[in-house]
Amino acid sequence: MALERQFPHQVAVRSTSGSLCGGSIISENYILTAAHCVTSGLPPVKKSIASVIVKAGSTHLARGGQMLRISQIIVHPDYDDSENDIALVKLEKPLKFGETIKPISLASQDPPEGASVVIAGWGNVREGGLKSKNLLYTTLTAISHEKCNALLGYSPKSRICLAPRGGNGACEGDSGGPAVYNGELVGVTNVIYGDCGSEYPDGYASVAYYRDWIILNSDL
Repeated sequence: MALERQFPHQVAVRSTSGSLCGGSIISENYILTAAHCVTSGLPPVKKSIASVIVKAGSTHLARGGQMLRISQIIVHPDYDDSENDIALVKLEKPLKFGETIKPISLASQDPPEGASVVIAGWGNVREGGLKSKNLLYTTLTAISHEKCNALLGYSPKSRICLAPRGGNGACEGDSGGPAVYNGELVGVTNVIYGDCGSEYPDGYASVAYYRDWIILNSDL
């Protein structure tokens, strides 16, 4: 279970439909998350501004922190439900930074093979289980594109693959959340292959790959 000030960049992205995702504070005005967290249907359509709420500043899902309205959703123009699954959310009012609310820097390169990468979220505690009331985290292992392709049959260069350790990995509700290496944001939780924490790697949008798009569409 995460300590109160351990992941000050982490937010919950919730919608009135009941869906739960994670996100990362990248500036006082912008949150980075997954596109499928702020869209619905096929072809994907952006959710209404009024239906999305961001919660920052607390590791507990139901108490503490700040509930924040948003003013804009920016989805990658090439998002198609399987690739380019990345989006920005602009907050209605700027965040006030403190010990429990801080931005995280964007990585300029993917983590090397074998690197230990930390993910966090309020998603299901196990396959088919309940959401966690407290922010949980675990450490995954970065694997190469070549190995990921061999395991999954296909993995685009825009995605990094992280292998679960000891049956712990991302699960439903963790989408959009951060993958962190050396104190920098390297990935955005996108897709789980097989069951949660299975022998298959999880897929994350590469922040380094999308770095220029993120900067262009935010205030960085």
